[in-house]
Amino acid sequence: MSLIETFEIVHLSIVGFASTIKVEEPGKDPILPSILGTGFVVDSRGVVATNRHVVEAILELPIDPRDGKHAARAIMTSGVKEESGGHSMPMLFVDIKGGSVVSNFISSTPYFGEPLPDVAFVQLNVKDVPALQLASAENSWKTGMEVAIAGFPLGTTPLEVFGKVTQIMPFVKHGIISSIFPFPCPFPHGFSTDILTQGGNSGSPVFRTDSPVALGMHEGVVEGGDNITLAVPSNMIAIALAQYLEQFRPDFEGVPTLQDLLTTRPWTDTPVWTRLQSAT
Repeated sequence: MSLIETFEIVHLSIVGFASTIKVEEPGKDPILPSILGTGFVVDSRGVVATNRHVVEAILELPIDPRDGKHAARAIMTSGVKEESGGHSMPMLFVDIKGGSVVSNFISSTPYFGEPLPDVAFVQLNVKDVPALQLASAENSWKTGMEVAIAGFPLGTTPLEVFGKVTQIMPFVKHGIISSIFPFPCPFPHGFSTDILTQGGNSGSPVFRTDSPVALGMHEGVVEGGDNITLAVPSNMIAIALAQYLEQFRPDFEGVPTLQDLLTTRPWTDTPVWTRLQSAT
């Protein structure tokens, strides 16, 4: 499978976390909500993995005085639709039901990774959404392996290049696994890539270029080295996910499906900045 084919599958699981409150210069109307970070669906019932520091930024958002709801929303797309005269793609703004951060970590063996993994989970008010598989088999990570990430670097800015909605897809970048912590082993304590990232990429999945399987999650860069990026391995995310589902038992009762949202909230009637349509 090529990266083109892989990304066609992966991007359906990518989520952007945004604020409905956006500060602009006087007289300038906002175009898109401010994107704070990225996440990706790891459970089709609407559970998204992201970084703890992304969730902490979400929690700092205020109540939107226009509707009395928390300002945080999740941005999702459902793929390109063919229409008479062109193509279009729905862009949905989904409510957040709740979430949890990894607050403690204990290893029974010598550990060389981040003392507290930068991992959190967010439950969205939508289910039956495409989830990205987490690699958990031994030796899934190899130094020199080709990988890619997909997310929203620099937040909203690259989506509004020309002072209008220019595009609404997450950005894909690729490179290799540069190193494995502490050395090549069956289950690494962390790993790095040579992919250049920016703020907003936090929470982006690091996935195989030849298969829609997440090997980990981008969490930041080495200080002074923008193209030495750090990632939490997917096996650690999978363990944390299992504990989150067992301990917090998120309630999925009454949660609408993705198709429900597309049907009951006709995106063709939403503001123009939620929709792009080509004439080709």
